[in-house]
This record gives sequence, structure tokens and C-alpha cells, in this order.
Amino acid sequence: MRKIIVPTDFSNASMEGLLFACHIAATTTAQVELIHVYSGTIAPGQPIIVQTNDAYYEAALKQLNQFISEAQEKEEIASLGVEITGRAVVGFPEIELIDESSKPETALMVMSTTGSHGISGKIFGTVSTLLARKAKCPVLLIPKDTTYAKISDMMFASAFLRLDKKLVDSIKKYARVFDAKVHCVHVLEQGENLEKIQPHIDKLEEYCKENDPITFTIEILTSDKSVSDTLQAYVEENKIGMTIMVAPKRSFFEALFHRSATKEMAFSSTVPLLVFH
Repeated sequence: MRKIIVPTDFSNASMEGLLFACHIAATTTAQVELIHVYSGTIAPGQPIIVQTNDAYYEAALKQLNQFISEAQEKEEIASLGVEITGRAVVGFPEIELIDESSKPETALMVMSTTGSHGISGKIFGTVSTLLARKAKCPVLLIPKDTTYAKISDMMFASAFLRLDKKLVDSIKKYARVFDAKVHCVHVLEQGENLEKIQPHIDKLEEYCKENDPITFTIEILTSDKSVSDTLQAYVEENKIGMTIMVAPKRSFFEALFHRSATKEMAFSSTVPLLVFH
């Protein structure tokens, strides 16, 4: 891994995200960089143009450095020996963070699903779900009030979207980071039958068995509940510590009218959610 980006609004929730990033970095020797996106001021008569000055930048940088100092004073983070750097960026979070995700050095983005109280918290939560769908790198979403714990079981929620060896190899990489067993789970939806998806199951089994000590299981579920509710029930029953999903590639109009299971899980998941793109 190269660099793990952790967006922050200086909330307790984003501190939880930083803790997860540091644990991953300690195992992978990746660098951790905090990014705070601040808005500056809106130019009169030109609402789409953001203006800023040194005072705004200095204030944002001061808060960022204080946040880093507080993090480094926490025993759990300090014991990991991970270097944490920070950067303040002017702009709109959804634009700047997606741009950061596309940089070659960015291997992973770790972000909490809720931020500060009030309106800013709602905006921060919205940005996290947007990143889950639009980022160019994997995104790890950390639910509110989640504390880091040993992850022994991970669930790959498979809809057989763009299933290939590269995706399975990426899942294996994170399974090795946490030394975890991987549950590959598919929920049969209306009109879908086992015979229809069997070729996909066979291909998944082939990829999972390729010269790797990681334990994989494949589960096909049926339920009268929604896909996200069924997956959440599986998480609770099997003590899953992290869920893995693939963000579907859809056009603007498809995304507007389609209820994405990935988006629903980003809002409702009670465990960290790792999204590949």
C-alpha cells in the first residue's frame, strides 16, 4: 500500500476513522495523511466560485495540527508507530476528496459515516456515501461509535458485479491485513435462481482456491427482506467484523432511480464497510 487518506472534520467520529487507518498502516507500512477540506467564502455574484485567504487557511491548519497532536497522544495510536501527516485544502469536500481518490499514490480512503453535530454532520455523512459510490480507490466507511477490534470474519456481499480475479485478489489482500476468514454471501433476489448464477459461483470458487491460505466460504441466501436487511442479519448472526461490497457502475439516470444495496449498507451498516470500485 502507498498512502491512506483520512478526511476529517475534527469530530470524534473522524478520530475513529483515523484509528482504523493507523491499524491498517501499521500492518502494510502505508503512510497516513489527514485531509481537512474547508470552504473559505463564496464570492458575491459568483456562487460557484470559492474565495479564500491566509486567515482561513491558517485557522484550518491550526485545527488540523491540533487534531493530529491529540491523536498522537492517544496510547492506542502512539503504540502503532505510524507517522501521521495533514493537509488543509480549500474547496467542496465531494469534489476535492474524489480528486484525492484518483491520485496514483492513494491506496485507500478511510472515512466515518457521520461527522460533527448539526448541518455539518449531515453534509459529512452525505459525502461519505457519495465517496462509497464515486471514489476511484477503495473506501472504508466506519460507522459512528465504532471502536477498533480484531476482525476475524469478513463478509464479501457478492452480486457478482464485475467478478474477476483482480477483485478477489484485492479482497485477499485485505483479508491478509486482518488475518480474517472471508464469507462470500449472495442474496437471491426475485426472479433469480441458483441454476442461473451457478457459473458465477463456480468462477468465484476457482478464484478463492488459488494458492492462498485464506479461508473462504460461499453462502447463497434467500429472504423475504431487502438485500441490505438480509446482509445485516447475516452480519449479526455470524459476528462479521467488516463487510466488503462493490459499487455498481451506473449512468446518472440509473443511479437516480435505482436503490443501490451499497448505498443502503453505507447508511445502515453496523460494522465497517469496505467498498471497491
